[in-house]
Amino acid sequence: MNTVLKLKHCLFLFAVLLMIGCGGGGGDSTTDDAGTDDSNPVGSSNGESDGDGTLVHVKTYELPCRYDDGNYLLDGDKLILAGGQTGSPAGEMHLGHLAFSDKIYVIDLTNETQTSYTISALADPDAGATVAEGLGNDAIIKKLSDGTYLIYGGFQYNVNTFILDLDESSVQTYQVDTVFSYIDDSTHYSNTFHPNLAGCAAFDDGGFAFFGLAITGCGRGAPGILRFNPDTLSYYAADAELSLGRYNTDAYDLNDGSALIVGGWDGTGAQRRAEIYDPVTDTIKRVADFPSPISSGQHGWSSVENVNDDGVCVEDISTFEIYQYSISDDTWSEGCAIEDSGDSGDDYVLPDDYSNSYFIGKTSDGKLIYSDYGGDLDSFSSDCNCYPYIDTAKIYVFTTE
Repeated sequence: MNTVLKLKHCLFLFAVLLMIGCGGGGGDSTTDDAGTDDSNPVGSSNGESDGDGTLVHVKTYELPCRYDDGNYLLDGDKLILAGGQTGSPAGEMHLGHLAFSDKIYVIDLTNETQTSYTISALADPDAGATVAEGLGNDAIIKKLSDGTYLIYGGFQYNVNTFILDLDESSVQTYQVDTVFSYIDDSTHYSNTFHPNLAGCAAFDDGGFAFFGLAITGCGRGAPGILRFNPDTLSYYAADAELSLGRYNTDAYDLNDGSALIVGGWDGTGAQRRAEIYDPVTDTIKRVADFPSPISSGQHGWSSVENVNDDGVCVEDISTFEIYQYSISDDTWSEGCAIEDSGDSGDDYVLPDDYSNSYFIGKTSDGKLIYSDYGGDLDSFSSDCNCYPYIDTAKIYVFTTE
């Protein structure tokens, strides 16, 4: 059954992480046969589907880390995982952390293979020394085109972003070194853009943009827009700016190729401001304000994916309320009447042994994919400056036959 909404779930344990890290590198990769077959699939009580939506477990993939919702992206029959942590971190994380994973994993659910890519994060040199080179649970995966994905975010001062190309079996690192300068209240600010605190939209030409940045050291927002040129493979500052300087924005890809930017934090509080950016003309216009102040940021798993030619639905994860924006009317309405082409998992019954799992999505050939976050913590380890996870993430594959 198609559902009206596709809500993001929040991690139920140990995952309120303020700022985490995204890594990059030349993209060394390894591919192995992966997963464990279940020779006696678990159905309801007798190991078989009873025809009422109860699922049959057919395969398990085990990973060495734990992940948040934003660290998964299911696209067709490929499951991509970026970020992850080997344990619950201790101490500060804004410059990275030893517990952060330096791997991107791609699970091919048809060929039953698992490929890993080694990457390396980088802290802004002006912010301090790099603590570690791994990703953390605030990393975001965004599809740019078929087989190509942007991975960004993580700890606050990470300036590396990554483009994963499955056709080329590679991941490339692109450092953000674009400096934005502002004068506010007679004070001059100069800042490198930190993508962790910015909403992101992808464009039809293969490029993308980040919207809004935080001014280091004072907690205020700035109106900069950072674009990536797919031809030169480099970042540059757009001429257009947000009408209100802020960070922790959300950005939504619209069907006409433009982007809707919603909410954010300007340094004094969450904002209702909404704008539409046209990447072809490099112009931005203010539209009707969002119904309530919102400052979750896409690293807060606040995006829903319901969009049509006239607008998009936006979730406020602080209240779990959904509103639909109409481009033609320039209005917001409560609820969402745009059907999601995906599957929410609401019609399926998990076997008792998998009751702690949550639904990721449905593959192009009908498999149902779930994840289990993992279990308890071990005692503190100075090797990772963390409390290692005893049980790490598992990916479960189910069928209804």
